Amino acid sequence: MTEASATYDPAAGTVRGRWRALIRLPLYGLIRLALRLRVEGMENIPPDGTGVLVVSNHLHNADPVLIEIAFPRPLHFMAKEELYRFKPLGWLLRKFGNFPVARGKSDRKAVRHAITCLQHGIAVGMFPEGTRSRTLKL
Repeated sequence: MTEASATYDPAAGTVRGRWRALIRLPLYGLIRLALRLRVEGMENIPPDGTGVLVVSNHLHNADPVLIEIAFPRPLHFMAKEELYRFKPLGWLLRKFGNFPVARGKSDRKAVRHAITCLQHGIAVGMFPEGTRSRTLKL
């Protein structure tokens, strides 16, 4: 861990602990019933305090929200920078630890932030394709 990343806490000010549980658990129950969501492999998720990269295909706008709700740990997603232009949405995204990424180019700042999150034991989510799949395939 570098000296700069040791002093910066990417989780500061984000929704965690009891507040996240109060939001997540009812939503998790609701989506399990409404969407017949089935989650497998939870035993493979490293414990809190271990950085983990969660990578998924992206088929629907709801994917990040559904993954965040289903994932047992707080998950900081790379989100396209365009979402942050609408201030209330940008604020909400940041409260849950998400951070902007410029798509279509090498966004070193977003990559450095993701690495810092991982070094601090935070789970980072991303869609490597950078957009939703139009063909429903990778």
